[in-house]
Amino acid sequence: MKGFVEFGSLTALMGPSGAGKTSLLRALNGMNKTLITKKSEIYLNGEIKIRACFIAQDQREHIMAGITTRQAIIYASKLKNSDTNSNVNHESIADKLMSELCLNDISAINVEKCSSGQQKRIVIAMEMTAEIKPNLICVDEPTSGVDSYSALLMIKCFKRLSRKHNVSMIASIHQPNLEILMLFDMLYILAKEGVAVYSGPPRGLRSHLSECNIQCNENQIPIEVLIKLSANGSSDENVMIMSQKTNKIINKYIERIRTELDISSDGIIVYFKHFSVTEFLYLLSRAVTNFRRHEWRIILICHNGWYSVESYFMVKFLVNIIPILVTNICLSFIIDIYDRLDAMPAAIFMVITLASVAIQRICHSICICFPRHTASAAIMLVVLDTITNPNLIRVRGFSPVIKHLTNLSPIKAVFSYLQVYLYGRGRCPTGTHISSVLYRSQLMDKDLDKLWHN
Repeated sequence: MKGFVEFGSLTALMGPSGAGKTSLLRALNGMNKTLITKKSEIYLNGEIKIRACFIAQDQREHIMAGITTRQAIIYASKLKNSDTNSNVNHESIADKLMSELCLNDISAINVEKCSSGQQKRIVIAMEMTAEIKPNLICVDEPTSGVDSYSALLMIKCFKRLSRKHNVSMIASIHQPNLEILMLFDMLYILAKEGVAVYSGPPRGLRSHLSECNIQCNENQIPIEVLIKLSANGSSDENVMIMSQKTNKIINKYIERIRTELDISSDGIIVYFKHFSVTEFLYLLSRAVTNFRRHEWRIILICHNGWYSVESYFMVKFLVNIIPILVTNICLSFIIDIYDRLDAMPAAIFMVITLASVAIQRICHSICICFPRHTASAAIMLVVLDTITNPNLIRVRGFSPVIKHLTNLSPIKAVFSYLQVYLYGRGRCPTGTHISSVLYRSQLMDKDLDKLWHN
């Protein structure tokens, strides 16, 4: 596979499904280094630092609900320019980009309420807020899920940005209409299995097919003929002919590329920012705005007036408590299987049940506060509870602040109670011996009553 892109150009990456368009974009902008082999040769302009960014097909991965279009762009400007020493006018940057990308009419509308095409333009605006702007933007299928007019408007905006800011924009795109196709400066078309079958301007498609002895009459659209043939894969005779023709054309530029550009064995280098208090405060402000306007889903439960919040959660609690009770009864007998001094391990059952209910309430709170990131929030909570669990890590190694924070964990209370219940209660002679298990956790028999009251 051979090809090149120039600054200030708009390139369309086309091909049938499974040709490797998204993989190529990720490899080009440095997101997927595994696709770059030892035989790969990537040449970059040594005089200009390449700053690449990748915009996924699902634009929702880049935006945060609950904030307006203008706020989203301003927050992006604050974050991207947080390490610059100059005084940046974030509002002015946002206004200019909204004008360039035709977003002025939705500046006060929340981003989640905008159409798919508008959201994709918002994401582009957010990426362009940096004072030192990216000069290579890879966009994965920007026209998917939008109507023809929105797609045309989007590509026009892309071309305007590429010209004004000298940016190389590469967009993977499925079969566009002729008007959209002609807006691109270059087309790079892949067949299945990642074979390049065309590289050149849109107007050269018909002549390319003709030179490859592929019939394309006046009633046929060249791009449709080429895409249809590309779906046959690299073993197809026509695909092989087009690939050889394309490589022959690109080979004319190879010597110049090797002479004028610098080879980069690792491809484009991805730069990561260091921790900054300023960035932290900006992110905190954005998160608070998002939580206040969008994540506070508990209000929506009773918004239609069918039921109250209290009734909803009472029913939710009763339905969920039944399997918890059955499980905890069985677990209590299993834990107490070697100790039949008590008629029934009611204490163990009560402790485990109370802890289960507390954990359930915490999980409900996470679901309410982070409906779109529940799994991530739950994982962070489990990790935090694990690293602050005195039953896994020695309490003596904790700072005083962490020691107090561990008291908030219901898991700590259950573990501590079970340790005293199983290894305490006078099992060792008082005054002469002490349980090594309780000693390591800094627990004593008298803590059983304290834990129960807590």
